[in-house]
Amino acid sequence: MNRSARILAEDLALRPGQRVLLRGRNGPWFAVWLHGVLKAGGVVVPVSARLRSAEIAQIVDICEASFVLCDAADADITAAVPILTYPDDLHRRASRRPDAFDTVATAADDVALLAFSSGTTGVPKATMHFHRDLAYLTHPARRDLMGVRPGTLIASNRPMTFPYALVGLCMMPLRYGATALARHFDDVAEFFAAVEDRDARIVLSDPGSYRAAEAPPGGERAYYSCAEALSPTVARRWHERTGSVLRNALGVTEHLWLVTGATPLGDRPGSVGVPLPRYDAAVFDAAGDPCGPGTPGRLGVRGPTGVRLIDPEQQRAAVHRGYTLTGDWAHLDADGYVWLYGRTDDMVKVRGILVAPAEIENVLLAHPAIGAAAALGLRDAERGDRMHAYVTLRSGADADAVIREVRSALDARLADYRRPERLEVLPEMPYGPTGKIDRRALRERSGRPLVGEEHDT
Repeated sequence: MNRSARILAEDLALRPGQRVLLRGRNGPWFAVWLHGVLKAGGVVVPVSARLRSAEIAQIVDICEASFVLCDAADADITAAVPILTYPDDLHRRASRRPDAFDTVATAADDVALLAFSSGTTGVPKATMHFHRDLAYLTHPARRDLMGVRPGTLIASNRPMTFPYALVGLCMMPLRYGATALARHFDDVAEFFAAVEDRDARIVLSDPGSYRAAEAPPGGERAYYSCAEALSPTVARRWHERTGSVLRNALGVTEHLWLVTGATPLGDRPGSVGVPLPRYDAAVFDAAGDPCGPGTPGRLGVRGPTGVRLIDPEQQRAAVHRGYTLTGDWAHLDADGYVWLYGRTDDMVKVRGILVAPAEIENVLLAHPAIGAAAALGLRDAERGDRMHAYVTLRSGADADAVIREVRSALDARLADYRRPERLEVLPEMPYGPTGKIDRRALRERSGRPLVGEEHDT
């Protein structure tokens, strides 16, 4: 880390406050460069290795990055600023550098990291986070919540370029002497095999991975789910198959990490828990007034990590009454538990009534033969918005039989206007750079000839 900081400060003349884009896969070199940038007084901008040159160029322009640090395995990009690859450039340059560096002094309110989240218009939103924010992410209360101890092995197949794994694999271990299983995994099976082989005690993953696991690890472990909505069915099945609780949580890029606490199975299945210490949540209606318990609206969160967006217009739209609007449609129950319905932009008004995609997805995912599911609204100029659903099937499933059973379940559990008008079986589900289902790709797909097998309800 000291040598990487020296390379940045001496070879590249990095000045405090300059922004450095860091693109790479999970691994120790990513952590080395991330901390090297921070030690040299720079602002680190982590981005996914799955982003292409055009997307990288857009982010470089938005954040005004001075350099790009890139894993040599993912160097197939161009940018208008210098690009260094690691470990190649690090090894070559480090041999000429002493292993010592005086960390550049920074203030608590100096910007340390820029995190990008996808904008609803396709324009990325850059959120600024300060050194005090990074310090709070590893607060002892959070250490105790996760059960991090010296020597604890933490594993994640989520990208370290996003806060969920960046904190879990990079920051928590360094502060508390834990160990990180920081490597790239090609698939879910490889990841969970490594969890069992290495005996990881804390596992940070996502609903899709838990759902797709054919051979879950044995033994009791602390499992956490974030990144997208966790179906109660998936959580229940995981508990039945492993004997371990699958804890749900909500992470918000604008607050950099988790803002609601994971709750044990059986406490409030389907909820993402209550706000973590020093955080508060509220729900607002269309007029901007607070909603009462059980009434859905726009979710807002406030706490010590706050939010500051580079774009002033985005900043004004992101904050209401001191709360960061997370972009989620949710309600709070009488005890303060947060219940998500889906993203506000995914909510669909059918026959004048709002429909949440999660309601449909939970019914679909309850069927054991369905591997992944996504519901969304599509425009119909003549009849108004209608719900459509897409699923993938597990190996060996009889598509016709599954669709018949799913139709029956939808009829039994949902009002007619909440049911998808069309249900399509896909060979595979599209996923975006964050590992979430790419709903924009599904919308675009609807305007073209269908590739998968189509079943009209």
